[in-house]
Amino acid sequence: MTTSARFLVAFLVAGSALRGDVPEVLPAPLWEGPSRGEPGDPRLPVLLEVLEKAAPIALRGLEERLGISPGRARIRWRLELGAPARNGEHRGGGAALEIEAGRTSFEGDDVIVALPGWKYLHRPRWAAPVALHEATHAVMASAAGSRRTYEGIPGWLREGIALWFSGEGPARVREAIAWSVFQGGRPDAFLGNIDLSAPHGSSRVTAGMAAEAFLLVTWLESELGLDGLRAVVQEAVRGKPVVDLLETCLKAPPRGLRDRALSHARTEVERLIDRETEDLFARSLALRARSDPEANRIWAALLARDPRGPLAGTLLYLLGRAALEQDQRAPEGRAWLEAGLDLPDALWRPESLVLLGECLLATGDRRGAERLWRDVDRGWGEDAAPAARARANLSRLGAAR
Repeated sequence: MTTSARFLVAFLVAGSALRGDVPEVLPAPLWEGPSRGEPGDPRLPVLLEVLEKAAPIALRGLEERLGISPGRARIRWRLELGAPARNGEHRGGGAALEIEAGRTSFEGDDVIVALPGWKYLHRPRWAAPVALHEATHAVMASAAGSRRTYEGIPGWLREGIALWFSGEGPARVREAIAWSVFQGGRPDAFLGNIDLSAPHGSSRVTAGMAAEAFLLVTWLESELGLDGLRAVVQEAVRGKPVVDLLETCLKAPPRGLRDRALSHARTEVERLIDRETEDLFARSLALRARSDPEANRIWAALLARDPRGPLAGTLLYLLGRAALEQDQRAPEGRAWLEAGLDLPDALWRPESLVLLGECLLATGDRRGAERLWRDVDRGWGEDAAPAARARANLSRLGAAR
């Protein structure tokens, strides 16, 4: 766990952000919920409670860790229950999907933080780190004071700092490694796509680049210390070109900085996954393609060897899927999937929810199955395959979406 992640865990526990052991008095609800005319979901109050506690903790934490606080631009917080756009993407391609966990944007003079609620109703705690993440973007944007100044900060720094502060960064790195090897590539195949010399944030950081952005920020922290990283962020929101800041602080041109940052990132990936694990996992996928049960034994062995490693979430998903393909009532299949959903890794969430719904239906829980499939249909429309499977399941039951 990174220093920032440990800090946030302590902060959340001390503030009982998720459990409510010590009620926190807020002057008024921060989050704008769905309109009164929309039908309510019984899980909505729990999700709003999580968000109401996470936002002020994020604001205090950003002041303490990075020395930044909201400026002229007002921050508004929204929980949305609209369906995301369906872009027809699926996990068959080589690039990571653009799954919207949350977004921060300018609307006039205001900074809007918006979270897609359907993604978090099943497990409200999933929303807490996302709220911290988006709060980081929002405070940087508000402190910058204008869209132009904020977007002048390179996208990799904005995203990397948000992942660093929220504690999500290690999970994004694990996911990037897992997706790379799942696609048949080397574990570090996601690296090398960020140009440190880009003067502005116009080079958008995609989902596939987020892990590298986080590793860049951890490299900066290792080079400059927390005080140095804080100074870079503070100067960036004041409009100072980040390229100039890095050249001055690190006494090297952008190309040299890029080489040093890449070396750091590759070393970190090598620390997280060794060549033997990589080769065994590749062998398991080849066996799986031939329906050879030896694949399951390899997955179980790899999981036992490193239950919190970069492949853990993928292994739990694969084991759960394989068990339910044999028997949709299999309790071990459900247990594997539930264990995967308890991890912070988000790579296989929609697929796992669809399969859990099918397991629930097989064991007689039609209502629970319908709820999960509606969540996937409404919350993960960007991921075409699981969303389509959820809709097909609902259609077969004659359930209104």
